[in-house]
Amino acid sequence: MKCLSDLRFDNTYVHLPPGFHSAVKPAPLARPNLVGVSPRAAALLDLLPESLHSDEAVRRSPRYGGLCARTARVGRAPGGQLLIQKPPDAVGSMPKCALIVRPRTSHSHFMSIPFSRLPGRYERHYRRRIANPLFPGEVVERDDATLLEMQRRDHEELIAFLDELRGTVQRAVDLRPNEGSEVVLALKEDLDRLYETSAGLADEQTDNQAAIRQLLEVIMRNVERGAAGDPRALDELRQERAARTAHFGLLASPLVADILHPNSTIAAAELAPTLLSEDEPAVAAALQLFDLAQLAQLLADARQCLATCPAPPAGARGRLEQIAAQLARLRQSTAVN
Repeated sequence: MKCLSDLRFDNTYVHLPPGFHSAVKPAPLARPNLVGVSPRAAALLDLLPESLHSDEAVRRSPRYGGLCARTARVGRAPGGQLLIQKPPDAVGSMPKCALIVRPRTSHSHFMSIPFSRLPGRYERHYRRRIANPLFPGEVVERDDATLLEMQRRDHEELIAFLDELRGTVQRAVDLRPNEGSEVVLALKEDLDRLYETSAGLADEQTDNQAAIRQLLEVIMRNVERGAAGDPRALDELRQERAARTAHFGLLASPLVADILHPNSTIAAAELAPTLLSEDEPAVAAALQLFDLAQLAQLLADARQCLATCPAPPAGARGRLEQIAAQLARLRQSTAVN
């Protein structure tokens, strides 16, 4: 079995176009502190669990932040923790953390897990529910173990996205000059889906989204050239461009991405409490997703939610009025048309 220092890394992203990677020198953690070691996850990586308990492992670990290993994935998770994970094709359903390291503070040996600056959808929804009486069931209290689990899930989702994005970009690079339309259209659909996924992920995704938009633009231009001379096809492509621009604009709101995700963290019974807990711009974007009947049901659910909550959060009644106003506008627009 190997020690942590025996891991060999391969930064495959440097072989992709510049929009998909940037050179960053990882900053070591200040006074790193070992949080925990998983012997089972270490075994999946063929690592000696004893080697992860050493002071040398703790000192070396922060230097690996942001790297991708050939036999494992190593990256800095939200909040400064370093996660060493098993490869996605290894035995087991989901990656496990073998070693978690975070900075030591002068206040306490067991410091609270910090919130992420740019959380993913799991942590985001967990934070919505903390001490929020609008949500059904018992009030959720902040808990380090649960927070760390949400951050782990977000990290795994980010790694899976980056793997799929890299493969999709490679498919685009490998396209032949006269590639069949079905192949090109399938690639376009995958890029649209990846953009939507990126909007709900942890960490900064601006560069990845810009690269996806560039690839979509190249594909759209090629499709439009192929449709030259067909006014109906060109009009449909113009409508597609306009719809994509509007959709990507809405996805600038993480709440929209959370609602649209195929496996949304927001359950049906939590939709009204979620909207009542968000700020005005986020709710304004989210309300664009619903039709007349859905908005009417949402307003009824929101009123019921507030009626049964003795001490709703500040701003909740303002969000209720916002939902009612959007429903009134949609009703008026429907009557005119």
